[in-house]
This record gives sequence, C-alpha cells and structure tokens, in this order.
Amino acid sequence: MHEWTESPGSSPGSPRDPIPEPPPSAPSRGQPAEPVGAADADPFAMMPPELHGIRHGIPDPPGPQIVRDVLLASALGGTPTSPRGTAPEADPAPIRYRLRPLARSALRPLVRAWTLLAMESRIMRRSIWVVSALAMAVSVGFALAEGRSAQLVLSLAAPLIAGVGVADSYDLGRDGGDTAAELVLTSPTSPRVIVLARVTLAFGYDLGLALLGSSVALSYGSVPESMTALVTAWLGPMALLAALGLLLAVIWHAEGAIGVAAAVWMAYALSVIDLLPLDGMRAFWANGPVTLALALVLVTAAVIAAGRGEPIRFGGATHRS
Repeated sequence: MHEWTESPGSSPGSPRDPIPEPPPSAPSRGQPAEPVGAADADPFAMMPPELHGIRHGIPDPPGPQIVRDVLLASALGGTPTSPRGTAPEADPAPIRYRLRPLARSALRPLVRAWTLLAMESRIMRRSIWVVSALAMAVSVGFALAEGRSAQLVLSLAAPLIAGVGVADSYDLGRDGGDTAAELVLTSPTSPRVIVLARVTLAFGYDLGLALLGSSVALSYGSVPESMTALVTAWLGPMALLAALGLLLAVIWHAEGAIGVAAAVWMAYALSVIDLLPLDGMRAFWANGPVTLALALVLVTAAVIAAGRGEPIRFGGATHRS
C-alpha cells in the first residue's frame, strides 16, 4: 500500500494525491549494482526486454589483436594459429591441386589482355566498325564489277580505311568526343597500354576486312592476280598510313589526324593516274621493308608519346576564360 502524504496545495479534510515511492534499487532486490558506464559500453543494455535476444547468434566483431596476429603470421610465413617462428605444416593436398594456382598465374596476363580488349571495344565508337565495313563492302563491289582492277581498288581502299579507323580509335582530348575520356584518364591503366589495345582492335579489324575482301574478290571475280599479289598490294601502305594516323591522333587529335591521312592518301591516289608531279609518291608507298620499318617507327613514337604529357591542342586541357 502507498502511504498518503499531505501536499502543499491541498486543503484540510480533502483527499490527498498519492505519491508512489520509487522502485527498489538493484542492491535492495538482492542483485549486484550495475557499474557506472555499463549502459554506455553496451548499446543493447537499454533495449526493452522484448529485444534482448536480437543479437543472439551474431558474433562480436574481432578485436585489433587478430590484425596483429595475421600480419605477424604472414611475415613469418605461417598461419595465425601457428606458433611464432614455426614453419607452416605440409600441404596434404595432391600435387595436381597445388599446380592449379601456378597455371592460373601463367594465364593471368592473357586473361587480363583479353579483358582489356573486350572493355576497350565497348568504349570505342561504333561508327568505326560500321563505316569500315561499309567502305570495304563498296570497294569489294567495285572490284567484283571490274575484276582486272581489283588490285588497284583494294590497294587504294584498304590503307585509307585503316588510316581513318586507327586515327579515330584514340582521342582522349577535351574536344575529342570520347564518351569515356575522363574515366580512362583516371584509371590505373597506362595510356600506352590503352593505345596498344585500341590500335590492336582497330587495325586488326580493318586487316580482317581487307583479307576478307581480297578473298571474296579472288573467289567471285575475274582477278588475274593471286592472293599473295592482292595482299602485298595493300599491306605495306595500310600499315604506314594507319601508323601515321595513330601518331597524329596521339599528339594532336583524331579529326586532324583523319584529315592529314586523307590528304596524304589523296595525293598518292592522284599519282596513280599518271600526274607527272606526283609520280615520285609511288615508290614511297610501294610495299617493301622500308615501308614496314617506317610504319613500325611511327607506331613506336606514338606509344612513347602517349604517356609523356598533354597532347598538342589549341587551348590546352581546360577552357580559357
């Protein structure tokens, strides 16, 4: 029963408000007193009784000691449960299972290269693949219509397609139109590796188209030359013009590289129709070791220049105020 006490504002003879006494403390109930700060240390201590089992089955997070044990065991070559300084136990697994990580490590560079090529093919403009295939299809159509001029048509079309495609495949500048330029520039992959990946995709694609076009022209047209003669007619100039476009795209931008490559190749194409001032260009663009060596030099220069700094562009990397 509660004890009735007289409140200050009550009048004599009126019932007085009951004031309940506080509940007995933990020591009075025969329980140990809760230490000071225990509720602050355990956030679950102040939960209602219905939620006290919410953390059942959830282990406590590991303390900092486990980090020191793992680092020490890694430095000593053991495991976290092995004594300090002792060698790890012998692996009971068969040797074939232990050789699998070695095989994976040997294939890792190939897997990484394939993954990089697959990712770069998704970033590159789709117009490169469509325009190159369309231009090669038109060239093969002309070659089939005039079988005797198939070698001339392919020798003019294949280098121009490769030069424009390779030049358009790499442009990480401000005005280049590359949708993933910012992402590529901030990625840990080296710009030189990106150059090699993109030129491999673009030039390999155009090379495959040229080989396919030559085989179609040889199979369905009245071509007097052999497959070797058709390929050697465009292979060297194709490599050289693609290398020139790549170098200009790296140090300048893709639009300028495409324009220069098209102008240079137009001058060569005009020399084929026996214009006297341009007859000397035939020897320069003829297939041979000098042409292939010059193409290799230009590709090497483009790869080296890819990571040396900002390309030559008007206005630099930022807009001028």
